Amino acid sequence: MQYRSLTFEEIEILENNSCWAEDWSRVEVAEDGFQAKFFHRVMFYGDVQLGSVQKEVEITKGFVKHSGINDATLRNVTVGNDCLIEKVGNYINNYTIGDDCLISNISVMETTEGATYG
Repeated sequence: MQYRSLTFEEIEILENNSCWAEDWSRVEVAEDGFQAKFFHRVMFYGDVQLGSVQKEVEITKGFVKHSGINDATLRNVTVGNDCLIEKVGNYINNYTIGDDCLISNISVMETTEGATYG
């Protein structure tokens, strides 16, 4: 996936949606399909890459929400395309999250150097 820096307009939208970054220059987004309006109350630390948010995610039969991130803290995380991440009580740290994932109502997701899983 190709990433780019955020535009000044995107940073303004994110900040108006109560998002914050330790350093906005370390937040990169998908070249195509990133829409800042689908991110609310997100804190970014370290290096973060965000995929496109163009699709809706089916939460349960007949109930869909738009992809995006709400109420989360991310540190050194790559998020794939069309994910919905919401209600992260503490943080997600050192993760690569694939496309079309739903992560909701968790406390912590963290990996440490040398950890293996799959």
